[in-house]
Amino acid sequence: MLDYVNRVMNRVAPYVYHVRDEFKTSSGYTREEEDASARLRQFWADTDIPITEKFKELKLDLSGFNGNSTSNRELHAIGLALYQTGLLDMTGVILLGAIGSQYNAQGTQINRDTKLDAVTETKKQLSAVTEMVNGGYAVAKDMIPKQKFILTVLKGLQEYSKIQKNNNLIDITV
Repeated sequence: MLDYVNRVMNRVAPYVYHVRDEFKTSSGYTREEEDASARLRQFWADTDIPITEKFKELKLDLSGFNGNSTSNRELHAIGLALYQTGLLDMTGVILLGAIGSQYNAQGTQINRDTKLDAVTETKKQLSAVTEMVNGGYAVAKDMIPKQKFILTVLKGLQEYSKIQKNNNLIDITV
């Protein structure tokens, strides 16, 4: 995990100096891993950082990505690419790749390639977690910033996808 912490710190340290409490959680990771994850959540939530800057080092063509029509397989692959560049933590990879997952009685995922609306599904999950916390399940409290994080990442992916799509257009006017 030290490699992951180094990747995150190298990527987001210029943008996040002090982590605000709203981004901190307690997942049972080491203090360094928790700090790196909190910095990532704050980095993604910061609207002052341009989306092109957030995806600066990502070597992945997202021009065809649509968060309203994607699959778990695609989300998982994107999550791993973001993890490798220090833009997502392992919890983020798991949450991103598990959006709308369905399993059979043997525990095998049955909808890996089925198209789903990841943004709407994540909003539903965030709403459900918020209701649980409001209902007295304090243990679910740490999931709220994590679900908000995934929602922010999805919106960022969609925005960056549109930018890449426009950059791939060739102007043939004379």
